[in-house]
Amino acid sequence: MSVAGSLFLRRAFSRIPGTGAVSPRGPSGIDGPFLVRCSGLRWVGDWRLLPVGMIRLAGLAGSGGGARWRVFISHTSELREFPKEASYVAAVERAVAAVGHVIVDMRNFPAADQAPADLCAERLRGCDVYIGVLGTRYGSPVRDKQEVSYTELEFDTATKADLDRLVFLLDTDADDVGIPPSRLIDREFGGRQDAFRRRVQDSRLVTQSFAGPDALQLLVERSLRDLADTRARIGSGIAREQVPAEPQPVRASKFVNPPPAWRRPGSRTGR
Repeated sequence: MSVAGSLFLRRAFSRIPGTGAVSPRGPSGIDGPFLVRCSGLRWVGDWRLLPVGMIRLAGLAGSGGGARWRVFISHTSELREFPKEASYVAAVERAVAAVGHVIVDMRNFPAADQAPADLCAERLRGCDVYIGVLGTRYGSPVRDKQEVSYTELEFDTATKADLDRLVFLLDTDADDVGIPPSRLIDREFGGRQDAFRRRVQDSRLVTQSFAGPDALQLLVERSLRDLADTRARIGSGIAREQVPAEPQPVRASKFVNPPPAWRRPGSRTGR
């Protein structure tokens, strides 16, 4: 899920679907149990045992303010290779580097005694942001899960991990996108890619289209900066909610008209 700006603080210990439980001492040192629901934010720091499980405390990862995020770039091979002079993936990498974040790409994974799909999902879950660059080719099907490609698996993994997702779609109506027609047409899995692109667009994401590397670089850089601003606003909202209210002095009650004197039933006044 992307950062939607929704924030709820509740004084309770029970788990609510979609929320993270925070310990009795919150990140700002404020006593008292509360729950925080804030899509896209992650607590970092020391693990502490809570009545409802484990949670990381003492900070907000990727909340802006100079934090470096691990940004996973999902793409198919032709977007790495074309255009020849400056590819689309290279443009995304320049944008990520320009705002000071760390690039995570499947091609940089080390050799491991692990299925490629498992290693990919594991590394992706360790990231802060998912960037999907989707062209017209579906990509290689997963070896032990032939019904999906690696790019679709990466999108689904990012969704399940509740990462912020920034998705950019190659403009199929553009006259020239710098990719040879033979590398644009996917005769074997083109129908799957069309369905995948439609599913992404229908998943309540704001996607952007591109037709050149320079335009894509600007879109990615602007989207990352906007995401940082959003996270910073949400983080400051949490801090404001956690500041205890100043105690108000208790004032003596004053009556405009004094209440009638109480007397025992049946008693008489002195008159």
